[in-house]
Amino acid sequence: MKKFRIAPLSFISYPALFLFCGPRVFAYILGACTLHEIGHLLAIKAKKLTVESLSITPAGLDIKRYGPCSYMSDALICAAGPLAGLVTALLSYLLGFYEFSAVNLCCTLLNLLPILPLDGGLALRYLLLAKIDYDKADQISRMIALCFLFIVYLFAVILFLYTEWNITLLLLCCVIFCSYLSAEK
Repeated sequence: MKKFRIAPLSFISYPALFLFCGPRVFAYILGACTLHEIGHLLAIKAKKLTVESLSITPAGLDIKRYGPCSYMSDALICAAGPLAGLVTALLSYLLGFYEFSAVNLCCTLLNLLPILPLDGGLALRYLLLAKIDYDKADQISRMIALCFLFIVYLFAVILFLYTEWNITLLLLCCVIFCSYLSAEK
């Protein structure tokens, strides 16, 4: 690995998450995210690629890989994180860790949405790139991402109003939208 970076906004987003979720749920989220990223790392190693950089961003960990790879392989690497989350959710449920299982499942399902820069959005873009040119794939994936982000935002507003003003999902939508805006083309 050549570079490690921490985005400055992370110093605001993680304490805010801790504040709004509480220490136990925050620890579950960190555990779920760590196991998720291990899934990506295992897929990168299975493809015999190397990790170029790790960045801690407000939306989680960003792993950049180095080496030649097909778009289909990139889509599989994106899917490996959510797959690790699903396996972790199932195993933790079977072992009786129901809250940790629920957090893993929620994180995984959210991450599978076709919203850039989440894994679902990136996998969709790579699948489109395997079939059509870059500009068209980028345009389609960005339009789908905005539509899904808007739906999640509406759900967050409804949740905010009906759950004693829980602002966590609204903050997450803001972080994802900021990450979407700053994502590289």
